[in-house]
Formats: sequence, C-alpha cells, structure tokens
Amino acid sequence: MKNNLKIFIQARIDSKRLPGKIFFTFFNELIIDRIIRIAKEISPNKNIYLLTGNYKNNFYLKKIANKNKINFYCGSENNVLKRFCDLIVKKKFLDSTILRITADNYLVQPKLVKLMINDFFKLNVEYSYVDPLSHYAGELFKAKNLIKNFRNKYSKMAKEHVTWDLRNKIEIKKKIYNNNFFKVLHKKSITLDTIADLKKLKWIELNYPRTKKLNCLEDIKNIQNNIQLYK
Repeated sequence: MKNNLKIFIQARIDSKRLPGKIFFTFFNELIIDRIIRIAKEISPNKNIYLLTGNYKNNFYLKKIANKNKINFYCGSENNVLKRFCDLIVKKKFLDSTILRITADNYLVQPKLVKLMINDFFKLNVEYSYVDPLSHYAGELFKAKNLIKNFRNKYSKMAKEHVTWDLRNKIEIKKKIYNNNFFKVLHKKSITLDTIADLKKLKWIELNYPRTKKLNCLEDIKNIQNNIQLYK
C-alpha cells in the first residue's frame, strides 16, 4: 500500500505577497531544494512530483525538478485543485494516496510525516491532517476522493486550497491530529509567506543552527517558546 504513495509538492514563483520566496535560502540552500530533500527523506524520487501553474515564469521550476531528479508537472495556474486532479488522471493515480506539501513550509518534519503515513495505512483512513492545518506536516488523502470532489460541485476555497472540501465538507473517514501532536504547537506556525516571515527565517538561521537538519523537532519546540519570535 505504501508503494502507492505519491508526494505532490505545490509550488510557484510569482507569489503575490513574497515573489520568488522559494528561491530564498536557508543555511545556503534554496527553500525549494530543502523541501525536495524533505520529500526524498519520505519517499523515493520516482514518487515525487513538483506541481506548478502554467505561467511562463514557473517553467524555471522544471530545471529545479530535473536537477533534483524528480518529476515535474505544469497545470492550471489559478485552479490548483484542477492542477492536482489533472495530474492524478494523467498518471492514473486514482488508487494512490497523495501527500501534499507546500513549498514554503521549510520546517516540515519527515519524522512526523512518516508517523502520519503509518497511521494512515494502518487505520485505513481517507484523509489525514493536523488541526489546525500544520506548517510542520503535510496532508494525506486518497486520490479518488479528490477526483470525486472535483467532478461534483467543489467550493471556491477548494479551487485554491485543494483539500478544503475534504477537510470541511465531505464525509469521509479521517484521522485528525490535535494542536500539540508530537508535542509541537501547530498553531504557532513557521512558514515563508511575507517579509516578516523572511525575517523570522533569518533569525532562526542565526539563533538555531541545528534547524539546518531536516528533523529538528526539539529546536522547533524551543523556537516556539521564544516570545521574541512571536511578537
């Protein structure tokens, strides 16, 4: 069953709030390269797909995918749900489980995600996530449920956020982890979406050098306890 796991990394270059954010560096490594390394820690290269929109600038990401020896897919720019579903149909992934990771969450924890994957298959669920939606983990879902949502009536929020309806509307078997899953406060997010986030990233880089490692849960907990970061 786990051989049917595919990792979809959602990325684009022309972010509205922080353009080109995935090309900023963390410990002299591009954010997008770190995210791909995280994915490789979880599953083999052949199961990893870098998904982006069809704006011209985004085609540079194909070079990133080729450099890292993973798959690349370019689809709808404005309908991200369609982008995901088109790839699922094209590659005949209907019976697969998808791990969705967004490219700006540079502190996704492979150890945490692996536990979620084990639970997903052991409990035979259809959708799994941390509530609130965590920047330290991904989401797992059955591809067939996403396709069903797309082919029926899907919400405007799902068009942009992909799993919105699975999480909030569709009655499927779910495994939901709480805010302190793995003793991390998932409400205290660390991502890269604004200039303020970029300042946090550089502050973390300076003060917590061990976060260079992909698995750095203890350091994340320490960072969350530092009031300065969350003022």
